[in-house]
Amino acid sequence: MPDKRANDRPLMKDAYVFAARYRDGTTVAIAVDAAFGSRPAAEQEASRYTLRLGRLPSLYRRHLRHIVIHEGGADTTAFAEDRGHFLVLYSGNATRRIGTHDLEETLFHEATHAAIQQQYLPRAAWKTARTRDGAFVTHYAETDEQEDFAESALFAYTLIKHPERFPVAERERIERQIPHRIDFFRTVYVD
Repeated sequence: MPDKRANDRPLMKDAYVFAARYRDGTTVAIAVDAAFGSRPAAEQEASRYTLRLGRLPSLYRRHLRHIVIHEGGADTTAFAEDRGHFLVLYSGNATRRIGTHDLEETLFHEATHAAIQQQYLPRAAWKTARTRDGAFVTHYAETDEQEDFAESALFAYTLIKHPERFPVAERERIERQIPHRIDFFRTVYVD
């Protein structure tokens, strides 16, 4: 259970582990830090994520091995591990993101890193799309290729599967900025 708040904490910690099972046959393990104090408290915390995980593409849940949830950390951002196919969340930060209505976006972004980045980021088709677009969908996407991949995936998925969620002007702006990346993700999000 990696925790970026302290380097000297052990990776092996006591945890409550739950299995979130979905209608498409996928299962995601949810490891909740024992610091929550009791199984009912840990289960309540895990339940805050199960529906949100269910909104991820099936492709993500098929590759996502587990999520880790630590207690606290209001200012500690989530992160993902692409080789281990897991992501780490902090309950305090999640509460803040629920309040600003962007926890789902955070989960999608981190799950992109954890579930599909290792498979798709090295592909020539991604690199070509990125080069051909010559622009970035967010400032954060400009920071490095991995963040560009996750940010582009979030916007592309929404445009492909739920275009009505964007105002028309915003949708048109995104389609102008990253058309080749959107086309790339059309080949990823086929289910």
